[in-house]
Amino acid sequence: MARRWEPEREAAGTRPTTPEITTTMCEACGSQVSGLNGRYACGVCGWVDDWAQGQARLPTADEDPNAPSPP
Repeated sequence: MARRWEPEREAAGTRPTTPEITTTMCEACGSQVSGLNGRYACGVCGWVDDWAQGQARLPTADEDPNAPSPP
C-alpha cells in the first residue's frame, strides 16, 4: 500500500508564513474590503490604507528570498 503524502508542518512556536485574509470597511466610501494582514485597497473608490497600518511586520529586502543580488 502506498503511503499518503503529508505536507511539511511548521515547527511549534514559529510565525505562520501564510498571510491572513482580513476584512474591514473602507474609510472613504464604506464598502466592505478584504486584504492581507490588515493591508487594504478599495476597488470601488481607490482608497488604500497606509502600509504601516498592517497587522504584521513587512519583511525587509534582506529577508526576501527572491530579491535580486546587488550589482
